[in-house]
Amino acid sequence: MDLRIATFLLAITVTDFHFAWCRSLPDPFTQNVYLSTRLDTRRTQLREQLERTLSASGGRTHDAEAECVDFLVSFMPARDLDDPEITAEFLLKQTQLALAARNATAWARSVPWDKFKNDVLPYAVLGEPRDGDWRTIFNHKFSPLVKNVSSITEAAQTLNEHIWHMWQPNIVFVPDQTPAIMSPFEVLKNRRGSCTGLSTFLVDAYRSVGVPARAVGTANWATPEGGNHCWVEFWDKTWSFTGAAEFNGRLNDTWFFPYPAKMQSPGSELCNGTSIYASSWAPTPERKFWPLYWLMDDSTGECQKDSRYVNAYDVTTVYLGAAEPTRYNGSLTVNDGTQTF
Repeated sequence: MDLRIATFLLAITVTDFHFAWCRSLPDPFTQNVYLSTRLDTRRTQLREQLERTLSASGGRTHDAEAECVDFLVSFMPARDLDDPEITAEFLLKQTQLALAARNATAWARSVPWDKFKNDVLPYAVLGEPRDGDWRTIFNHKFSPLVKNVSSITEAAQTLNEHIWHMWQPNIVFVPDQTPAIMSPFEVLKNRRGSCTGLSTFLVDAYRSVGVPARAVGTANWATPEGGNHCWVEFWDKTWSFTGAAEFNGRLNDTWFFPYPAKMQSPGSELCNGTSIYASSWAPTPERKFWPLYWLMDDSTGECQKDSRYVNAYDVTTVYLGAAEPTRYNGSLTVNDGTQTF
């Protein structure tokens, strides 16, 4: 047999074996390999676009800006790869605005650099549409509210108390709006949102002025009634939680805590599971994902394959072990927000 023909046939055999082997692997593995390669390609493209943008403008990026853009691109969800809103110009602008907010106040500057990158810098929170530059509008609208406050906690409380009433008509809670109304601009346009949309709105409001924040939620309460819920945590030397548009002057004291939050169970990765997850831009050590419960396969309770892109911490045990508010006669008497959480 001609050596070239033999070599060709061997190549076909090896190739067929390779594809058969790939097909035999679990879908998540092959999908992750493919997405990882695609992400690397897109990451290179965005860096090249950034260099061209800076070259065309005669500008240059500073080390902090370069590190931030690289962080965003390194961990951006695969769904954002082909999103026309996610350009090098967009990422650079988001970075510059986030850094400007960081430098605007002493309390924002006090946020550790890694915490800033993961919980202030990102342009998205969960699975909301990436429909524009909310950061410019939010910073312009909300920074005057917090320019004279003395701490991150005071800023967070001030924003949650006031931002819902800064448009007419006011922004209000309406149940069952997810996923139709999720992004900041969708909430603004409709002046309403359910817990997920309002929590995303509040996280972005916090981030726009330099407050580290993340979305927290459970896909299913461990109660006979069930139901999902989403809320917000912000960081001021430790994480505290609050309900979006549910300002009551207190921290770590909401309608869902201590119960039903203390009835939840850690370790569930189902889209109808009873664990509590907190969002993260970077992958977490435990490699968990925030359960986007509106993308659930109803027949299995599993999250749809393309919905596992929001990195997350399983924080259920934190809520199970958190101190309960002290109350007398139904009114809070001790809860200054300083407890470790």
